[in-house]
Amino acid sequence: MFYEWKITIPATATQANPVRKKLTLKKGILTQFSVLMPEGHHACACLTIWDGERQICPDNSDGRIRGNGETLPIPFFFKIETDFHDLEARGWAEDASEPHDFYLRITVLPESFVLPQLALGRVLEKILGLWTRLTGVR
Repeated sequence: MFYEWKITIPATATQANPVRKKLTLKKGILTQFSVLMPEGHHACACLTIWDGERQICPDNSDGRIRGNGETLPIPFFFKIETDFHDLEARGWAEDASEPHDFYLRITVLPESFVLPQLALGRVLEKILGLWTRLTGVR
C-alpha cells in the first residue's frame, strides 16, 4: 500500500505548538518513509513522525527531518498490528518567513510478503556463520 500526504507548515508553527497531521494506515509492515522537501525550505521547516507520544522518526528524540530541494528516503521497519492505525506527523518552522510544504510518502507491505524475506536473511546469516566456523574464511 502506498500513502501520500502534503503537509503545509506555516511560518507561525512552533515546536511547542506544531502542525499535526493524522496518518491513518492499514495493517502490515511499514517499510519506508519518503519525504520530499521542495527547493526553498533552507532547512527552516521541520517534521517528525509519532506513534502516540513516542517519536519514531527520526529515532533520536531531538532529531527532525529537514532539508532543501531534496527527497529523503528513510528505510524503516514498523509493524502495524491493526487496520486504521494512526501515526501523526508534527511539523514546525524555525526562522521561516513563509509557509513550507512537505510531501510525505509511506509504503506499507503485507506481513506475508515481508516476514518470509526476513526469515530467509536470517537463514543466510546462519549459513555464512557456519561456513566461517568450518573454513575460517569470511
